[in-house]
Amino acid sequence: MPEGLESVIRECYKVWRKNPVLAAPFLMNATIDVSLIVAFIALVFFLLNPLKGTGMQFNISMINWGFLLLDILLLMILIFIMHVLSAFFRAGSIGMAKKALETGKTSLDDLAESGRKKFLQILAARLIIFAAASIVGLLLLIPQFILQGEYLTMSPIAFVIVFALVDYAIVLSDIGIVDGLSKGFNFFKANMFETVLLWSFTRVLESAVLLACVVLGMLIIGASTLFMPLGDLSAESIAKALGPSLMILVIAAGVVVIVFILALSYILSPLVTLFFSRFYMGRAGKGA
Repeated sequence: MPEGLESVIRECYKVWRKNPVLAAPFLMNATIDVSLIVAFIALVFFLLNPLKGTGMQFNISMINWGFLLLDILLLMILIFIMHVLSAFFRAGSIGMAKKALETGKTSLDDLAESGRKKFLQILAARLIIFAAASIVGLLLLIPQFILQGEYLTMSPIAFVIVFALVDYAIVLSDIGIVDGLSKGFNFFKANMFETVLLWSFTRVLESAVLLACVVLGMLIIGASTLFMPLGDLSAESIAKALGPSLMILVIAAGVVVIVFILALSYILSPLVTLFFSRFYMGRAGKGA
């Protein structure tokens, strides 16, 4: 009899507690992505700014089109690199989860081995799924306009759920792109209710963490107002007191983003990877 989702969640939590290294691929991926984005923004702003020198007298003829085209090309390269890195760390994280579930322990060697071996297949599978979702989205434009339904909204979500186990099939079953797509889809058909339930549970967890981070940011902003000197409560004194509010807002937003990334990378993402790995292994004849 297949293992129930309650048991999957409970056992995966025990494995996660014993293997903090499971957070490594997600922390590394987030750190590299943020570094690349910051470097790109700095490069564009300081060296390749197509609007540099236009000042307040902006005119479309003053745009440096060479810089603009180069910025677009660099952005496309950046997006491609980030997708490659995401596929590598995704494959590595699933490989680490498999090793931790099978032996109780994992290491960065499992990350490197699984990532190197399977990142191209995962990247290609994602491109195929994206292309299929785009085609379906275009086909749904007609009923979207005629029937005024939420077809375009639901289509991406449906694709995400239906093909949620493709990455896991490719890594855990050690198969190629086509077999991974086929097996991932067939696994969903055979375990439709449980897959949707587990996927929904992980989305609720992510939403709860995001909400907690937003509340934290609001508390920072709220607490900071208690220390604002309002003086005689005149319009001038209030305006002067609210001057630092923009900086406080920026700090609060920064705290929210950092805490959310850490919570997502260190806690949620490793747990979700363990959940789906054990779920797949237990129901695809790969007992954990």
